[in-house]
Amino acid sequence: MNINDKELFDEKIKGVLAHQQANFDILNLSMEKILTQVTMTNGRVTALEKCTKVVRFFEGHPKFAILLFLGVVFIFTFFDLKDLIEFIKP
Repeated sequence: MNINDKELFDEKIKGVLAHQQANFDILNLSMEKILTQVTMTNGRVTALEKCTKVVRFFEGHPKFAILLFLGVVFIFTFFDLKDLIEFIKP
């Protein structure tokens, strides 16, 4: 192999490596976008899980839900809102 062939070979290898690096950069950018989206989605799912935790509790304990509802109705039926606020205040 003479010097010209070696230089040509080296340039070809550099071109292939540059092309591979560009592809890796594109993949890394895509992965970062996917990671950002997954993180946002997981945050929303966590918030929804917290909201549905209460609903699942009352689905599992319907008697408790009915008692709580009747208790709230009882309190607001027999007590004035002003009295409740004064009772809660320290």
